[in-house]
Amino acid sequence: METVPAVAVVIPTYNRRSLLARAVISAAWQTRPPSEIIIVDDASTDGTNEIIAQLHPHIIKAGINLIYYRQAGRFGANAARNLGISLATAPLIAFLDSDDLWHEHKLEFQLHPSADLNGLHFSDRIKVDQDFRVISYGLTRDSVGEDTIRSKNKIGPLSSVILPRLLLKEIHGFDENLKACQDWDIYIRALWHTKAYRTPHPLVAYFDTNIPRISNNFRSRIIAHSQIKRRYANNLPPVNKSGYYLNVGSDLERLGRRRLSRKFLLQYYINEKKLYGPQKILSLAHYWRRNRKKPIHTNLQVPVRQAEIYYQYLYQKISRELDTMAALIVSDPKKGSISEDCSQS
Repeated sequence: METVPAVAVVIPTYNRRSLLARAVISAAWQTRPPSEIIIVDDASTDGTNEIIAQLHPHIIKAGINLIYYRQAGRFGANAARNLGISLATAPLIAFLDSDDLWHEHKLEFQLHPSADLNGLHFSDRIKVDQDFRVISYGLTRDSVGEDTIRSKNKIGPLSSVILPRLLLKEIHGFDENLKACQDWDIYIRALWHTKAYRTPHPLVAYFDTNIPRISNNFRSRIIAHSQIKRRYANNLPPVNKSGYYLNVGSDLERLGRRRLSRKFLLQYYINEKKLYGPQKILSLAHYWRRNRKKPIHTNLQVPVRQAEIYYQYLYQKISRELDTMAALIVSDPKKGSISEDCSQS
């Protein structure tokens, strides 16, 4: 009989009541269920505890231990993740942001029988709008190692990542002083000790919404990119710093700093020319037009459409489940009370 490794899902949240319920159900509906779901609430004020009370009996019924910890004050998402890691007992930690959705086969595909359980596992992902139309398809064609990860975050968002709990403790978890790019920082430190393994399926859908998230704070990203470059990338050859120049240049452009942005982007083009040989360098005007809306590559048209259909179906299925739960609470208010072992503070 196949041994199923125990996985803890760590979900930080702040004022995302309705989105959190959707994320939790997508984690609970895994074909290879996690052993525990740990939700760390960064002092939400929108009644997040009420939705946890609604979900609690259904998650427990599925044989999953649900831990809800509400912090007394605002400490940030990475403090919440570190707390979630400390509360976990499973040997593997999977991260899920409260506004993301998991494919039902995510844990099964990533933790197949021959998987290296000491490695860093990540998957492809898609960004979707409110109508589940795919905005972009994220994948990594190149191998990811200790050197390549220092030049650019090739792994993507945390919601696709699974890491050993002991390794996370060995590298002291997330850097709570970084205002952005904490995921990139922890990937760099993790890959000093282990290898990265990609699962080539879009196992995560994340939403392009108006809800505040750190990736939308371009000023914080610029500062964080500079900090990471000073820590890890100063000794890289110039041609391997393209990712840094491109990301900072793009964020500066979004902030309206066009003149400074041009300097970073020109350095990006110079490095790319050195890396790939003589070629025509795109004009900056072409760059802006191209990056306002990136077309989906022809080879990805079929998987993108399949992913759209799948996640639309999953969202509708989860919505029906939430409506059923809400109806049960109305008919029996006792089912909406949270148990003491679920809530901690």
